[in-house]
Amino acid sequence: MSKAQVINEFGSPEVMQWRDWHVPDPSPGEVRLRHTAIGVNFADTYHRGGISHPWKVDTPPVVIGFEGVGIVEGVGEGVTNFKTGYKVAYGIPPLGSYAETRNYHELIYAFGRLSMGGDPIPSSIRNTLRMDAHWDDTWLRNDCY
Repeated sequence: MSKAQVINEFGSPEVMQWRDWHVPDPSPGEVRLRHTAIGVNFADTYHRGGISHPWKVDTPPVVIGFEGVGIVEGVGEGVTNFKTGYKVAYGIPPLGSYAETRNYHELIYAFGRLSMGGDPIPSSIRNTLRMDAHWDDTWLRNDCY
């Protein structure tokens, strides 16, 4: 069982609870990742309040957050771009980064493999600040923000 910062009702920070959160096995095309760092954004305050700005917020109970860095723990059927042990980063929804583990679809364009060594946190910061990030031995420009 994973843990997550769960919102059971929309509102102030007090509605957030650190509790058990079931993460199913990855569906076809998804990877399971264990977060090593997540982004905390001003938009998360909107999401905590139930405001879909700029992305849809599901009905509670829900886990918010849309940026993270982690290590792939498993892959669903048909996944070809990622393997267990890969370091990865993402920077757009679906929401759910305020969790120890989560599933994320391999084909979302802001999801990529980090091939640089060292601490992944500086890589996530560069991604968030729209600087060049080195993903899978290819220099990519992340212009999704």
